[in-house]
Amino acid sequence: MVAERGIATKGSGKELLFLNSNHIAQVCGGPSVLVLKPNAVLTGLSEIRGNVIALVHSACSEQLKLLAEKKIRTVVCGMSTKDTVTLSSFNDNRAAVSLQRTVENPDGKPVEPMEITLELGFPYDPLSVLLYTAAMMICGAFSPQEDSDTAAANYLM
Repeated sequence: MVAERGIATKGSGKELLFLNSNHIAQVCGGPSVLVLKPNAVLTGLSEIRGNVIALVHSACSEQLKLLAEKKIRTVVCGMSTKDTVTLSSFNDNRAAVSLQRTVENPDGKPVEPMEITLELGFPYDPLSVLLYTAAMMICGAFSPQEDSDTAAANYLM
């Protein structure tokens, strides 16, 4: 994770870089997942190269419109049954995130529907949990054989 105030690395397996920025001008490189928070401004987005998948909240119509114009593969996240990734349940310390239909990962391989239950020992923003868990699902962080509670403990501590 890279943000204004620091850089953090943790875990093993494929490398994932999370860049926290409200303004993005270009995405260039290998297979990438672009996680868009609702306040992200895309009007300056001039260049997209590589195999990019955008994760966006279904309530962000301007982001969705711009991504469609630029022909960027998009996975829509939210609380509607029409959304590809949704929170199927949540409370103060637990969230269940569901991938509702098969999607392709950045390498073009299918990711089958799944549900991951996350045990969270801290207050959380439901949308952030939804978007970042969707990114981890699409990137293969949760294997079908792995118990979802174990997966949550491994990836969100």
